[in-house]
Amino acid sequence: MLSAPTLLIGSSVAGTIPKGPIKSPAKFMLGSELSSKNIKKLDSMILNEIENDTNYDRNIYLISSKADDRYLGQIHPFLGHFHKYFNFNFIESRSVLVRRHQDVTSHNAPLILSILGCLCYNLPPIFKNSIIHEDRLCKVMNITKEPVLRVNKIIFDNKGFFYVEGVFFLRGVPCAYYHDLKYVLKLKSPTKNYEILLAKDNKPQISKIYYEGTFVNYDKAYFCTNKYKGLDMSHIDTGFYQLYIEINMLTGEICELPLRVDVTINSSNSNNKYTESIFTEEGKIFYSKVSI
Repeated sequence: MLSAPTLLIGSSVAGTIPKGPIKSPAKFMLGSELSSKNIKKLDSMILNEIENDTNYDRNIYLISSKADDRYLGQIHPFLGHFHKYFNFNFIESRSVLVRRHQDVTSHNAPLILSILGCLCYNLPPIFKNSIIHEDRLCKVMNITKEPVLRVNKIIFDNKGFFYVEGVFFLRGVPCAYYHDLKYVLKLKSPTKNYEILLAKDNKPQISKIYYEGTFVNYDKAYFCTNKYKGLDMSHIDTGFYQLYIEINMLTGEICELPLRVDVTINSSNSNNKYTESIFTEEGKIFYSKVSI
């Protein structure tokens, strides 16, 4: 069973096929000079084993995708090496949810487990050359603009910095680029309000987790603090505040929602002057700052 394999090991760690940064174990595997001789030696190890193998009665399943940046250099040129085997199966996954090398295996995990289950019962399935067709980018999406909000983290650390992270997007409105949206954390009390600009991060798994029949790119729909370093709340006056978050899309949509969670939260921090707390009431999240 091979899923998104690397056949040219030397070229892969050296960052030559595909072009990219040198991998951390490269010098250990190839020598400090990354000599071409050692690269070729490592590259030939798997292919030589296949070429010299005379037992053709094998069940081999190779799962790949053209969306994998390793496909053209690491897989496609060597498919012919496998065709001598009586049950060689090449399975190409074509899905809008498979966009990177690391997506191939996770996306096809149910298929991989099914094949392994059949093999455990000595029932090797036969696919030969198969293409898994799934939805297409040209499908018309249903743009409801329904807000989707999930808070993943909201705490104080032991140094008094405040952290808030989560997912927030409008259903059907893409946010593939950082400039597509802006997040604002809002603290509201009867007497004073504050607005704090939040950062964003690239989380391609969001597009997959929230996929509903048509692909929409929500990769940048993750709010967090700048470089995950937390927020300094020393400028906030004492008081009790309810927390809200606003999403402001480049396309003009603006949506503000109260931050909510389904679990009880009680996180606090104290110094010589103040005690700060994050707590929940009926799922809503509040921040308090009280003088000592």
